[in-house]
Amino acid sequence: MNTKPGSPSPLGLSFEGDQVNFSLHIHEGASCTLLLYDRKNNLKHTLALNPQLNKTGSIWHISLDYSSIKEMDYEYLINDKHKVLDPYAKFLNTSTKWSEGAKPGHVKGLVLKPDPFDWEQTECPNLPIKDLIIYEMHVRSFTIEAKVKHPGTFLGIIEKIPHFKALGINAIELMPIHEFNECENPHTGLYNYWGYSPLAYFAFMQRYGSGPGNILNEFKMLVKALHKEKIAIIIDVVYNHTAEGGKNGCHYHFKDLDPHYYLKDHHGEFVDYSGCGNTLDANHFPSYKMILDSLKYLAVDCHVDGFRFDLASTFYRSSHEVLSHPRIMESILDDPVLSKKILIAEAWDARGLYQVGKFPKPFADWNGAYRDKVRAFLKHDHHSKGAFADAVCGTHSLYGNKTPDLSINFITAHDGFTLHDLFSYNHKHNLANGENNRDGSDQNLSYNWGHEGPTTDPVILEKREKLQSASFAILLLSLGTPMLLMGDEYGHTREGNNNAYCQDNKLNYFLWDKVDNHQIEKISRLIQIRHHIKRLCSDKFYDSKEISWHGLKYNNPAWDKDDGPTFPR
Repeated sequence: MNTKPGSPSPLGLSFEGDQVNFSLHIHEGASCTLLLYDRKNNLKHTLALNPQLNKTGSIWHISLDYSSIKEMDYEYLINDKHKVLDPYAKFLNTSTKWSEGAKPGHVKGLVLKPDPFDWEQTECPNLPIKDLIIYEMHVRSFTIEAKVKHPGTFLGIIEKIPHFKALGINAIELMPIHEFNECENPHTGLYNYWGYSPLAYFAFMQRYGSGPGNILNEFKMLVKALHKEKIAIIIDVVYNHTAEGGKNGCHYHFKDLDPHYYLKDHHGEFVDYSGCGNTLDANHFPSYKMILDSLKYLAVDCHVDGFRFDLASTFYRSSHEVLSHPRIMESILDDPVLSKKILIAEAWDARGLYQVGKFPKPFADWNGAYRDKVRAFLKHDHHSKGAFADAVCGTHSLYGNKTPDLSINFITAHDGFTLHDLFSYNHKHNLANGENNRDGSDQNLSYNWGHEGPTTDPVILEKREKLQSASFAILLLSLGTPMLLMGDEYGHTREGNNNAYCQDNKLNYFLWDKVDNHQIEKISRLIQIRHHIKRLCSDKFYDSKEISWHGLKYNNPAWDKDDGPTFPR
């Protein structure tokens, strides 16, 4: 086999002519060996890298003939002890069959040159955030029960684009699509279904593809198909933690490559701001560079329109303090490509850092306050009118120093009750998750209107249906950028489970036989009204001359009084 010293840049695999370059960052003092396997997992080549020839700073590199190793699996051996996955690998050897997972110690990169992709000069929609109607959805759930050629995949979504068009959706927000191990849940029959446990930030989830090696082009096919219909695609990216967990968690790569990937305390222990055992150190090399490289790969190579940053407040964390100007944020905002994308923060973390309304422009963020204020009003909580008025007017209380379009308004999202369940359950019902109903929030601001769960009482059913319709009207006619949850358009129920992250069943699946065309028509009409009344899609708050408030009496909102009935709780 013909070998050359190779180049330190770019990290991962890169191709030039008939050569493939391998490049990997490892902490100082380590040794590096490249291991190559055939597709039956037989070790074919062991290449010990020479620090005099194959090392530049902390980067190890080597160049090989592509034709001699094409479609081989590869990994690295660190210090003759730890076998690690290339964190920059774009193709993995993992299964395309759901429930076979990505087991630690078995996942390798795949030596495969990406096929050329014809974008057909299709342009990104470039919609301003104020004009977006966002639809949050899960790839597998959306079509696993649909009559499509490739259910549960990127290609399956393409076949259902007419559903987005019928609703009036012009932006979809996909829950995590980076490779994850769905089988990591220790309970039999339960999964890491939603995917908030990434193990690779450049490789897409193999089980969302139709076959080995197809995943990248199939994702691009989805992006192109959406763009042809002027629909933007936003990816939920999880740069706050990884699948490796805490001290006793599994090993894929980062733990053995460099301890500085993660935040550590004075004792060298993992600092956990994510609630998942570890927190990426987003403001220092090597995590800092990996995050930026991953974002640019999605934005430039894959034409992604925007990002929703899971637990984005971890970007403001060091091991010991909250940062005022985190390097990662400044770099995103200074980048000529990333700064022009749709940027949405989940503006809190698992340790109480709550920054809704405080992220710098042009970041929008999930407005959890909007959700709570609207829910409280709909369940007739005491003294909820004023907060409700603030919410529908763009939540000036939080966004007064920004603009209302940077408030992503939502009443429901993937975690928490669905819209149907919000008006059907007083309490969470999460026993099926295997945690004795301890998981999931106890603060849901929900109300069952007289009966817990399913009922045949026509009065209760009518009330619930009216409240769901009212919720869509409130959301779509509020100042701010609306986000709908997949399935709410037909009244999807998770049977009171408000944390269905582990459920690979009809609690999460979109049930196409339940689709209500009448409700879809109502939602579509509301979206048309929103676009017609340009003031609703605005980046400016209302002034005192534009709006007036009334209660039971004209021009008398009586903010300090409750107009409607109250109910026992």
